[in-house]
Amino acid sequence: MVRLPANSTRPSTRSTPLLLAGALSFGCPQLLEDGFETPAALPVVGLDSGGQLPRGLSDAGTGAGGAGAAAGAPNAAGSTSLSAGTGGSAEPPDAATAGAGPYLSPDAGGPPPPATELGAVLAHRYRFSGAGSTALDAVGTANGTLLGTTLSAGSGKVTLSGDEQFVDLPNGLVSSLPSVTLEAWVNWLAEPSGTAAEWQNVFDFGDTALEGSQGSATTHLYFTAKSSVSGHLRAGYTLTGYDNEVFVDGTRVLPASSDLARGTQVVLVANGAQGSLAVYVDGVLEGATSNGRAINLAALSDINSWLGRSQYTADPEFEGEILDFRIYAAALSATQVALSYSLGADGEL
Repeated sequence: MVRLPANSTRPSTRSTPLLLAGALSFGCPQLLEDGFETPAALPVVGLDSGGQLPRGLSDAGTGAGGAGAAAGAPNAAGSTSLSAGTGGSAEPPDAATAGAGPYLSPDAGGPPPPATELGAVLAHRYRFSGAGSTALDAVGTANGTLLGTTLSAGSGKVTLSGDEQFVDLPNGLVSSLPSVTLEAWVNWLAEPSGTAAEWQNVFDFGDTALEGSQGSATTHLYFTAKSSVSGHLRAGYTLTGYDNEVFVDGTRVLPASSDLARGTQVVLVANGAQGSLAVYVDGVLEGATSNGRAINLAALSDINSWLGRSQYTADPEFEGEILDFRIYAAALSATQVALSYSLGADGEL
């Protein structure tokens, strides 16, 4: 369907937005590099290392190191004198460094260091373990709520019917970050050829007139499985409605998963420093904007932080399964996205 929210003056055929940025060809990951580097010695912080939990086992308690982390902020539990690779052999700080951060003795039982450079910038992770209506944040304390559905114990996924079922995450998870990478592992189960598949958003962070309600998006950062304009997957960002979106179209609709247990990886990188968006599917660049766009995440009013739901009233909910959802407090490079894909939905980060 063509997205036509109530009281909208938008034409039935969408015109090209002023900030249109079409999809680039494959092989252009150099546009995405933001100079992010991981120090050789990573501090031990309360970041989820992902673990090797088989799908469906509970993550309850894995976020213990993140106590006090605010919703919307990376889970920085405080620096420590232990660094990756020290194996807990660090000496207590002397007087000169006593104020640098909490000291963890070798037997303090603190969280393990990240297994990869991805874990060092992982801010929130939802693995949909356990049962009930709570989506536990395995990294921090920003737990989400399932609406219209519940988790099935042992499944390790949330199943959405496409009809008033979605996940509501806390406010401010994206706007608190200068750059962000959103990664979802999904199985899209809709029939892609019909209009009912159009504008089924995997995620949408933004606002309309009222918190918690749909309408016509004022601000948002989203990924949709199929746009009615291009007929392909699309990601976009705006602070002033649809007509001023910065967006990138893919070369196809979101593909069906070849392996339902593994799912399809979807990644949206919003680089505030470079002013660019990039979309990856299964570790491969699907499209990107040029640099220099106005990407100001701090101005995003993400009071509706939704998985499987759009800000627009006319848009259907996502029909399918979400196996894993991650928010990184950095613009990942093409190499880092490919690394995450190689690790999979259950990867240790």
